[in-house]
Amino acid sequence: MEVINQLYFLDTSPVLKYLLLTGKVERQWWVNRIFEESEKYGEFHTLFPQLLNQPIKFYEYMRMSPGTFFYILERIRPFIEKYCSFRKCIIPEERLVVTLR
Repeated sequence: MEVINQLYFLDTSPVLKYLLLTGKVERQWWVNRIFEESEKYGEFHTLFPQLLNQPIKFYEYMRMSPGTFFYILERIRPFIEKYCSFRKCIIPEERLVVTLR
């Protein structure tokens, strides 16, 4: 009976059947490769420095002045700042921008 249940499960799950029959299992990464270069290509790291140079565009994007943004950031920084010894954490500025957008 147990063998029949296993065969039934293989018929209903093509992914499991493929993995069991081929023995191929992809390695899982801690950080997806899409996000490895977010500091180089990510929206925050490319757009935010440019917005700081144009206060009107910063206001249109964030709905607040740069001064207000940094005031809020300094008030909540201790609560949103993270420290980690084995991977890079998201900086508080980026956390606040994501929350506000």
